[in-house]
Amino acid sequence: MNKVTRVSAINMRKEGGLKKTDFNCMIKSLRLAWIKRIFDKNNGTWKSCLQHLLDPIGGFIFLNCNNDIKDYNISSQFYCEILSRWSDFRDYFTSQRDWQNIIWNNNEICIEDKRPIFYKNYFEAGVICIQDLLFHLNINEAFSHWSDMITNIRYLSFFSSSFLLN
Repeated sequence: MNKVTRVSAINMRKEGGLKKTDFNCMIKSLRLAWIKRIFDKNNGTWKSCLQHLLDPIGGFIFLNCNNDIKDYNISSQFYCEILSRWSDFRDYFTSQRDWQNIIWNNNEICIEDKRPIFYKNYFEAGVICIQDLLFHLNINEAFSHWSDMITNIRYLSFFSSSFLLN
């Protein structure tokens, strides 16, 4: 049993503390420091590994989505912690909240099993935000527009995804 609370141990001495390091806070800040490295232009093996882990859910676009890391199975605990720290502090790093408008990996847009969606063929064709689904057109016109660009598109699949997001 601890005789001194953690908060009093990490306070400054003039405030009655022991001026000890808060290890939980230190680990979180070190994980958050990796975010800067992810966004810089330099490539590295570690970045390729992260890209590989994120490929099934959109690659680095995942960082721009309104997601909850708990909804995904990221096999590396290190990368999972980095992504978790990013989702905790994303609001503080961006002035705009464009990530809330992206369809993919958005925890506000879920399907049957209450999980966010990512359709790679739609994403590669340029469907990223809700307005990209062309709701101002009727469903047949929108389907005709996207059927030329999206591989393996089916009318019922397109209709159901449009219905989900409308």
